[in-house]
Amino acid sequence: GGQFNLARRIPGKEDYAETIRYFRNRLDELGVEVRCGRPASLADLESGGFDEIVVATGVRPRRLDIPGADHPSVMTYVEAITNAARVGAEVAIVGAGGIGFDVAALLSNPHGPHDPSHPDVEGFSSEWGIDLSYTQPGALLPANHQWPSSRKIHLLQRKPRDSFGASLSKTRGWANFLEVMFRGVTMTGDVIYRKIDDAGLHIEAGGKPQTLKVDTIVVCAGQESADDALSLARSLGKPVHAIGGVDKPQQLDAVRAIEDGTRLALSL
Repeated sequence: GGQFNLARRIPGKEDYAETIRYFRNRLDELGVEVRCGRPASLADLESGGFDEIVVATGVRPRRLDIPGADHPSVMTYVEAITNAARVGAEVAIVGAGGIGFDVAALLSNPHGPHDPSHPDVEGFSSEWGIDLSYTQPGALLPANHQWPSSRKIHLLQRKPRDSFGASLSKTRGWANFLEVMFRGVTMTGDVIYRKIDDAGLHIEAGGKPQTLKVDTIVVCAGQESADDALSLARSLGKPVHAIGGVDKPQQLDAVRAIEDGTRLALSL
């Protein structure tokens, strides 16, 4: 499932699990052999008798390049999403793109993700001001802009403060932004990251130095190609096709990745 396995853990995106379920069932129906639990080796590629090789190994999180980037308080977004219980009470999120907002939504939500087969309609309606009794005008309850949060979170970006949320999707980006704001996440722009040590994350914000005394620093500063298998495949002298994030990790999204796979499959 790759990035979908991460997305399905974000509150409000639990239905991504249904996409994974669909493709798993289709692979079974079509008799596709699926081998999990280990990376493809050169021996696998040599002994398989393949005519062409498709590499769709996706991306890995980009790490910070500042002193202290390997401090125990630092986590990648993959680690934070899959092990949210390890994240401390006060958090700095480095990077405010789509992944940064998703991580902020997950870590600030007191209940975490819900089971997509049992949606929390009452909780959703209460937070978003929907009157399920339909007794209020327009079925709207009084606005509630202070939602509970399980952590104190700082969402940071290098870009100016007024550009927060600019890269979020048009379909639900506005909801991501409002949820994070309503849960009291502090958004700080124009940030320069200096170093990390036992005192916390040292930054400059608007030209002013400060230290964020946080328990956990989650890095959401983009991705890079997970291309180890690509070099192996190309060494065999057979036709090799790279699709999705392993080909173009910048601004990766599911639509483009699925389109890459579909167009390639139609061409083979």
